[in-house]
Amino acid sequence: MYKFFPKNEREAEFEFYEEASGFAIDKPQTHIEPACEPINARDNSAIGIRTKRKGIAYLETDGTWRVKPKAQIEYLY
Repeated sequence: MYKFFPKNEREAEFEFYEEASGFAIDKPQTHIEPACEPINARDNSAIGIRTKRKGIAYLETDGTWRVKPKAQIEYLY
């Protein structure tokens, strides 16, 4: 769902992978919202997703990746 751009071993920028829009657009609660903040409303006529601002993922000491800030996305119609 996401394309990562590593900055170092513990941090990476990421964006929503536009080619995954068709798979993810109908499941925003599990595929989009955990890592992305939409800047417009999504309805059933949305046909794609574009990243407006990349997010940052950090690797915690326990081995868990955390997202802060989320990537900003917009739904395309």
